[in-house]
Formats: sequence, C-alpha cells, structure tokens
Amino acid sequence: MRSRILALATLSLVAIPMAAQAQNSQYAGPEIGVFLPADADLRNALGSQWYSFGISTMRQGANVERKVGTNFNLISQSKNGNKVFLGSYTVGLVIPFNSVAGGNNDFQPYFAVRGGLNYTDYAISQGVNRFSAKRLGYNANAELGIQFGDRLTLAARYDISPEYQGFNFNGLSLSLKYGIVKF
Repeated sequence: MRSRILALATLSLVAIPMAAQAQNSQYAGPEIGVFLPADADLRNALGSQWYSFGISTMRQGANVERKVGTNFNLISQSKNGNKVFLGSYTVGLVIPFNSVAGGNNDFQPYFAVRGGLNYTDYAISQGVNRFSAKRLGYNANAELGIQFGDRLTLAARYDISPEYQGFNFNGLSLSLKYGIVKF
C-alpha cells in the first residue's frame, strides 16, 4: 500500500508543476478537510466524519477566465478494526463566477469539475462477514469554493467513486486550501 501511495504522491508532484506552468502564476499547496461519507454502512462502521489531506493548485490574482486545475486528495479512516483509504488524483476545469465578484481579487467564488483516478483500500466487518479489497478506479468531483486573495480557499466538494462489494465511497468534503509554492 505504501508503494502505491508513494506512486500517487510522485505523480502529483510531477503533474502539478506541469499543469501550473501552462498558465500564469499559480500556487500549489496543502489542503485539509473533513469527508462525510454518503453510505450508511460506511458511517456505521467507521463514523460520520473522516479526515482528508491533499495538494491543490490555485491561480494568483483575479480569476477572470476558465482554467485547468489539479487536485491530489487522500482520505483515511480507521475504527474498531475497520479501515478505509481513498487516494485520488484529478484534473479539470475551474470556472470563476465573475459577475458575483465584480472583478474583486480578494474574494472570488468558483465552480470546479474534475475527473481522474482513484485508489481504494478497505477492510470492513459487517456481522460475521469481512469485506476487503484494493482497487484502482475512477473519481469525478464537483466543487464550489471561494478563493480569498491569492492563496486561501474554502471549498465544498462532492466525490463520486466506484462502488465495491455494496459499499458506496461517494461523499462530501469540506476543506481549506493554502497556496505555498508559486509557479
């Protein structure tokens, strides 16, 4: 599992700078948040709030046009012998709401839609049954957010991932992103 996580992290560190250089002045930085799984069986087995960590890109200054954005996200939860790890790397469009912000660089609402790969590793007990697997699949997500200035972003995002053995790994994330490295 560690080699797969390392491979995903390496891929994101290579892809983020490539995507960022294709556009003017972007920041890349950490993302922390809370993931709220949609599946009742997952909530019962692991709790209703999970932690998420990631790396995102954000554009410096006014977002006056559509742009390509990348996101690398890790979600993990372990409780009572049950565990889930979700790792996704997605690329997509970030679309600003120019009419709402009126060109204000300090406050920029946006919508993003992305797609990419998802790695799912889980082991969950239900009664006498134990379900576990390690799968590579797809991830699609839609995000609404507000970028404050050049670096700080607050976002709500819904992820759609494959269903495995009756478990639905979709859910809502609430996150805070901060740009550190400028490209």
